[in-house]
Amino acid sequence: MADMVITELREADLDAAARFLARESSGVEPATAAAAHAAARLHWLLLDNPARRDDVPLGWLLRDDAGEVVGAMTCVPQRFAVDGRRLTALMSADYYVSPPHRGQGLGIFLRYLRLGDRFPLYCTTAGAATGPLWARFGGAAIAGQDHELLGVAAPAAVIEEAVWRRSGSRWLARVAGGVAAAAPGGGWRRRPADDADLEPLTSADAAAAVVLQEPAGVLAAVRDRSFLHWRHFSRDAAARGVYAYRRAGAAGPSLVVVDRCMRGHRGQVRGLTVSDLWGPLDPQDLPTLAALLDSRYSGSYDTLTFRGQSPARQAALRRAGFVRHGFAAPLAWCIDRAGLLPTRDWYLVPADAW
Repeated sequence: MADMVITELREADLDAAARFLARESSGVEPATAAAAHAAARLHWLLLDNPARRDDVPLGWLLRDDAGEVVGAMTCVPQRFAVDGRRLTALMSADYYVSPPHRGQGLGIFLRYLRLGDRFPLYCTTAGAATGPLWARFGGAAIAGQDHELLGVAAPAAVIEEAVWRRSGSRWLARVAGGVAAAAPGGGWRRRPADDADLEPLTSADAAAAVVLQEPAGVLAAVRDRSFLHWRHFSRDAAARGVYAYRRAGAAGPSLVVVDRCMRGHRGQVRGLTVSDLWGPLDPQDLPTLAALLDSRYSGSYDTLTFRGQSPARQAALRRAGFVRHGFAAPLAWCIDRAGLLPTRDWYLVPADAW
């Protein structure tokens, strides 16, 4: 086997790392535009991150004896708070090793683990193959990150996906989707929202004015102005909607952020994901919020997704007809070897994942 070298990821390496990650995720050499998009994402994630720290590496690269990148992991600092206490945790992201070199990819993870004496370590995009690695080194799955709740507005694309996953037949899946397209209605019940509304927000200052308090008793990412600008207004803003949810009699407004995405084996499912949800919402606010989003995005989406919500909020959505979609394995894990976390209860939503 060729000699392998693990090095810290430097700013000068970002383009090469991005090209490697784009190739691994797609299986083909990325075109110029795709490589540029991947590089811009890494620059945003690692260099623009307001929680960036000089004492934390940007990540690590595995190179073969010719100097080519054959493995990578990025390391993303994130500021969290719980009951007024602030701390920084380090998220493992973009952990890929090319198949011929998987046996030596563990070295990258071991470099990351060395930081566990000073920081809690976590991830939000683990798969069925990655979770056991976290468990092997003392990690625990973060509760509530093994499923999502789907409100199905247009069943055809969703049924096509379900049939494809069960049968592996694209033809049969397309036929099933076509039959479902003739069926009336969606899969969840809209409720009136006469006492509530959504106000579009167009700046981080406006969003920061809505973020009035942190959830009590749980670890949650700090939503200050710098985070809100970076996460919701500095990249891919055209595919995102940022709103203040207001309801008569509520304790205050809540921040709601939705992202559009294409899902499914051929990108046939138009997804609308509630990526950020922050504020004093009662469980029954969630079906009301879903109805408001349905009214605003009617006809332009197939599924509306919530993730990371409390059991009471999930129960309210399920009573409204949302269905539970389980993942093959938990997406989020944590290693806290130094006992730095005051609680193991997290509030993680898709806006906290990259």
